[in-house]
Amino acid sequence: MNSEVPWPALVQATDRGYRDAPVDVWGRLERPGRGQVLDVMVSREALPRALQLYALIMHGLKRSPVALVTERGRTLARAGQDEIRLRIKEQVQARNGLPLLEPKYASSWNAPRPQKAVGTGRLQLLVSVPWQYGFGDYAVQFRDGKVPLEEHLESMLVYLQGVPLRAAEEREVRRQQEEARLAEQQRREEERARLAALQAERERRRQETSACREGLHDLARQWEDTERLRAYLAALDRGLLEPESVGSEAYREWRLWAGQQLEAAPRRQAVQIRSWATRVQEMTRWEPFP
Repeated sequence: MNSEVPWPALVQATDRGYRDAPVDVWGRLERPGRGQVLDVMVSREALPRALQLYALIMHGLKRSPVALVTERGRTLARAGQDEIRLRIKEQVQARNGLPLLEPKYASSWNAPRPQKAVGTGRLQLLVSVPWQYGFGDYAVQFRDGKVPLEEHLESMLVYLQGVPLRAAEEREVRRQQEEARLAEQQRREEERARLAALQAERERRRQETSACREGLHDLARQWEDTERLRAYLAALDRGLLEPESVGSEAYREWRLWAGQQLEAAPRRQAVQIRSWATRVQEMTRWEPFP
């Protein structure tokens, strides 16, 4: 591919925007405060080459669904709703004894700053990397090395034309991750529900076992009361109390009633025992806990 192509309007606008731009402490041109310009971080000497690289990229993408655009100060390789950010950056080298940089607007609080570095002329093409932990960043994708950056143009174009495919792959990865996250969340919720149900069943069984034991002791206490009542009535019949002391007729009626209560006690206990027996029978059929 030709190393020289006409500059598109956006490249020309970038050239005009940086024409009178001041230099920052790293020896790179400061970004213009207005106008849509391509994202470059280069020295004045490296600017023409950086713009020519952008022109070559834009020319190579003409027949591609991917286009180079600028938006809110960013340079984007965009295909539909899929995009990555681009930046051409010059490597710098620290150096002492550089001249002071005069401020754009002189004032008492805006003093000249010492320049810390100068450009090396070595360029890098940076691309945005996936967002992690709530922020995004740039990573070097291509750079000057044993061969100049221009020799990587075909690889650059292949990389940029792969934006839609990589975006689709990233969406699929995110979909699978979200699916796995939801599945894990559901598994944890089901496990919590299972443990809660298990705990509730343990508590229900504990209360049921305690109730059956208490019922057994209550039956024993009723039996003791019945036996005391039987002995008491027998003592009355043996002359423990003279019927005349309470009135013969009244005593006979009371004694008849007391005897009926004694006779009814086993029937009442039988009903209670049947109820407790049913509950104990259910207890014997409980499945063991896992």
